[in-house]
Amino acid sequence: MLPLTNAVFRSEDRLASMLGELDRVWDLLRDASPRSPVDEYRLREVAGMAAMGRWATLSALERRESRAMHFRVDHPQTDPEATYRLLVSGVHRPRVHRQPSGKTRVGVPA
Repeated sequence: MLPLTNAVFRSEDRLASMLGELDRVWDLLRDASPRSPVDEYRLREVAGMAAMGRWATLSALERRESRAMHFRVDHPQTDPEATYRLLVSGVHRPRVHRQPSGKTRVGVPA
């Protein structure tokens, strides 16, 4: 999720580039062969961080608005119609789905 400017000043191009880098890291980790139990432990730690980075970046790509700490330079406004949850699943091929939140407007129950 580095450089930090890409994570803070998000745009579709920057997020897609970050996701590409994280996917390359994931592929390297999948093919890695730990030589010791300590290496295996560290590999699992790094794989967990890479997985989380991929999920977060994929979610940020799907959220085409700015809200709270999530700021998109290409979508600077909050979208009042964005009344859904983003659900991320998958490890090797992560995907994101929108789930209706049951609200008609942000902060107003249906």
